[in-house]
Amino acid sequence: MVPLIKIVKTYLIILFIGFQCVFSQSQDSISSIENPKKERAIRKSKMYFAFDASRSFLSEPNVRFNGIKIGVELMEKHRMGLAIYGLTNQVRFMGEIDQNEYPTSTDTLYFNFTYASLFYDHVWLRTKRWELTTPFHIGMGGIDISYLDTSSVRSAPFFSTNSVMMGFGGTAQFKILRWAAIGTGAGYRQMLTRDENIGKSLNAPFYQLQLKILLGEIYRMAFKREELEEW
Repeated sequence: MVPLIKIVKTYLIILFIGFQCVFSQSQDSISSIENPKKERAIRKSKMYFAFDASRSFLSEPNVRFNGIKIGVELMEKHRMGLAIYGLTNQVRFMGEIDQNEYPTSTDTLYFNFTYASLFYDHVWLRTKRWELTTPFHIGMGGIDISYLDTSSVRSAPFFSTNSVMMGFGGTAQFKILRWAAIGTGAGYRQMLTRDENIGKSLNAPFYQLQLKILLGEIYRMAFKREELEEW
């Protein structure tokens, strides 16, 4: 299996190349002042950063993932970059385990899951208050599984692996203030593996209920007020 750290490094290299392309475009704009339309289009390329959280319908209700997304936003329509997520707590589920190899085990298993993914968000609608997007993720996750033994003690991980995952959905955001918004969304996460325990525990729909602090707006309010749109 490919170690998760190698996947993350690969994604960071890809992301760096993307940043370099955006930076090169910005440099080109210096020599194209005579073309205002081109200059305005280039200036709409900017860094994108967001905290992200979701809850999934797994074997336990309200299983929570926390993560961050960092990348670029192009033309106010396309966001792409790297996202990293992890479970807040290990999740319990009922699974199958070889009793001959692990004689003290029960069928109560626990898994921990972290993953890094490339993401692409398409912004379908953006107004003063509303924003509608469809995010798509594809990446690699690291999975550890342990079991509860007959003495009700949780074992050390007896199984560790990496698995490719894919996720997609839709989100809606409403701005309460220039720098604060509430959001909601839903989607589905699919593990691309034949392992029954992994698929049973992680293939599931998810939903989001969020309160967002828009750091980019706060930054522009503090340092680049000339870029602010009328509110």
